[in-house]
Amino acid sequence: MNLFAFDLRPEAVELYLLRDGKEIYKEIHAGKTQSEILTEAIDIFLRENGMPLKNLDLIACNRGPGSFTALRIAMAVGKGLSEGSGVPMISVCGLDAYAAFSKSHSGFLLPVIDGRKKRFYAAFYRAGERYGGYADLPAEAIVKTAPKNAAVAVCGSDAEIFRGALGGNLPAGWSVIPRFSRPPISEWSRIAAEKYAGGETDSPAQGPFYIRKSQAEEGNG
Repeated sequence: MNLFAFDLRPEAVELYLLRDGKEIYKEIHAGKTQSEILTEAIDIFLRENGMPLKNLDLIACNRGPGSFTALRIAMAVGKGLSEGSGVPMISVCGLDAYAAFSKSHSGFLLPVIDGRKKRFYAAFYRAGERYGGYADLPAEAIVKTAPKNAAVAVCGSDAEIFRGALGGNLPAGWSVIPRFSRPPISEWSRIAAEKYAGGETDSPAQGPFYIRKSQAEEGNG
């Protein structure tokens, strides 16, 4: 399979290509200009690796949760690439992907994404399955929603930020899984490939997964 995936974070653009079983990864730290360079960066990355867009089997990107602006831009670019080339697209929930990346852990997993405003996007998982709903809460509130007396491993790129929000001290029996040895985007791509093999693709109406209301919505609420 030839699969191209990308993620637009507030501080960087991530590009990933799986070609005939070989993984190629590139990260571009572009500050506040990442939205401006995304399309050009994708074009250069694919040309550098001799992969015309039309030769791809699948395009994948992060559906969220995360930055409202970054998710909107990423989904719009992904849909544009898909519609323009005829290559199908699948977007993947980042929390689900973090949990899948660490699913060999025997206890509960808590993937977290820094949602700013002293809140985190999070969900509990066990054996690869989500346990309860998605949360957008301060770290202390997330701890209170944990399964009672459960050993919990916090994972994801923002796990240490979560620990810091708790004053550096996790509850008894909790731990932090070290940062991934491979970029998480590779796991999003694996999940996307599995969904595609099962006959799934994004519908034209598929949008970002926010969890949190926008500032305008919160102001009107």
